[in-house]
Amino acid sequence: MPDNGLAMTKAFRAWLRRAYDGDVEALRRAWNDSTATFECAELPSMEARLRTSAGLGMRDEERDRMVLDYERCHAAVLRDCLLAFNRAVKEACGGRALVGNYCGYFFALSEAAEGCHIENDAILDSPWVDFQCGPFCYGPDQRKLGAPQYARALLEGTRSRGKLSLMEADNSTSVSYNLYCRYSSNYEEDLAVLSRDFVSTLCWGCGFWYYDFGQGWYADTVYADFFRRLLPIRARQADCTSAAEILVVGDYESIMFTNVAYPAKRHLMEATAQITELGHAGVPFDTASFGDLAAGRLKEYRVYFFPNLHHVTPAKRAVLERLRAAGKRIVWPVDPNGAMAVPVTRQVWRGICAESGVHIYNDDGEASLYANAGYVGLHVGKAGRQTIRLPRAARVSELYPVRREIGESITEFTFDAPGPGTWLFATDR
Repeated sequence: MPDNGLAMTKAFRAWLRRAYDGDVEALRRAWNDSTATFECAELPSMEARLRTSAGLGMRDEERDRMVLDYERCHAAVLRDCLLAFNRAVKEACGGRALVGNYCGYFFALSEAAEGCHIENDAILDSPWVDFQCGPFCYGPDQRKLGAPQYARALLEGTRSRGKLSLMEADNSTSVSYNLYCRYSSNYEEDLAVLSRDFVSTLCWGCGFWYYDFGQGWYADTVYADFFRRLLPIRARQADCTSAAEILVVGDYESIMFTNVAYPAKRHLMEATAQITELGHAGVPFDTASFGDLAAGRLKEYRVYFFPNLHHVTPAKRAVLERLRAAGKRIVWPVDPNGAMAVPVTRQVWRGICAESGVHIYNDDGEASLYANAGYVGLHVGKAGRQTIRLPRAARVSELYPVRREIGESITEFTFDAPGPGTWLFATDR
């Protein structure tokens, strides 16, 4: 969070000198302050940090330049500190250990910008970072039975660099006396949630672990039986490359304009609520930063979704124009007048997918769909018949909750969900 200490003040002054190439007149013009100097620059006051454009709840590029400069400096200090520790560990062990951090959060960020991960692209680029950790999005809309429960990270950023995302599966069970992240009330519902943790991370190409905060979450032996059933699935050889035709593009830089104070409701509505709706549209999707997209390291998609793109530079606009010129569908719900964007509903997403040629796997607007090239998973919160349509014929077998062969050259199949639960199917070609 904001640092008002002497060390940060010194770092801020040094950062300003570098950012403005030592040109004090450029600093004064940017800050609209004829008395500003590099030697005497102070950190922005809390009043300045909390100020927003009237009625918009956002910072202004010109009026709030001092605060935005501080945000960029703060993010750079955090980046350099993290990488310094990582490098020390790498060098101390002669490179024998993998090193990573809890870092890279984008969704479910209610913090002010200082508490966010704005420099994550540069962190991932570093040779001192092998992996990143993070939990799922918090809150009932994301974690309740039937909800999609997406990762907080922009996952394609790690995958495109050949690095790994590790997910913390921290949903507690009904046998724990701790109510932290508990969205199940009995053993059957426990398994529905725990298997969603497993299936979603498998389809995203992530590692994960079940986390117990020392409260006996898995004390009953029935959970050991459940865990044993997962091991042979994880050991399978399968094509886990992306099957997504939609890319959600998160803009870290825009967080400095929207996440002014706690709770940052605009970012929660414009980012987290958006992917919750998309998670119910019956399609898989990938997530990456604008920096990942601009770097050209990603595959092509049919639809590009920009849920929080407020700060549009000429370089960013050029990326958007290249996508338009290539015939890509751009979904950009940010209001140009500054009003908070209304989430694109799952029904609207189905229409966008149909118009754009995106394959829809499942039509249940209350279910949550996960898929890659080798697996399809479905999580539901209630009983009902479910239909899965595949984008191409495959040899289909159910791996969880039971193991059975469905058939060869399958493009569509149905199954009955007796209640809340998660299903996983192998789709081998």
